[in-house]
Amino acid sequence: MTTTLNIPDQLLKQAQTEAAQHGLSLQDFVTGVLQDRLTPKGEALRGSLPWREFFGSMRHLHAEREKIEALIHEEFEQVDAARWT
Repeated sequence: MTTTLNIPDQLLKQAQTEAAQHGLSLQDFVTGVLQDRLTPKGEALRGSLPWREFFGSMRHLHAEREKIEALIHEEFEQVDAARWT
């Protein structure tokens, strides 16, 4: 859909600069900003986030993380509470 918007000159220049810095067209930049602004917060968290692509591939380390957390818990159980008060 094509539409016309009246945007203050300074704001438009900022948007053009930001779009260029990210290698985006002004249209793609404005569309992305509107999507971010109009997406309900809970729904945005369920969406595809770039960091999830990396960390999602590390699910095989879940058991390893649990072992590490157990070791940390054991070590903290050995702390003499009287020395910390």
